[in-house]
Amino acid sequence: MGEKLYILVDLQDLDNRRLCSLEEAKDTLISIWNNSEPDNDEDEAEFENNLNEHIANIKAADAVKLDSYLLGIDHCICSNEEQYLELVTQMQKMHQEGVL
Repeated sequence: MGEKLYILVDLQDLDNRRLCSLEEAKDTLISIWNNSEPDNDEDEAEFENNLNEHIANIKAADAVKLDSYLLGIDHCICSNEEQYLELVTQMQKMHQEGVL
């Protein structure tokens, strides 16, 4: 049996999705963190320490925890096509109701 694949979804553009392994989803999030800049009130050493902590947490995350981290950057992972279609339906409904 092959490695479990997830659908990595950009919540700002639901058509922007791709199949990936959990490790690939982690790599995507780590890449985004590695390209981030310190906040104005955060010194370089504090930023590096926080960055290293975030990366360690991402590497250790299971699918549920990784999904919660991805939500922080308007992404998520779906475990299958049915879950993805449910997400699209929920998002469309929220748009219609003016929630989003």
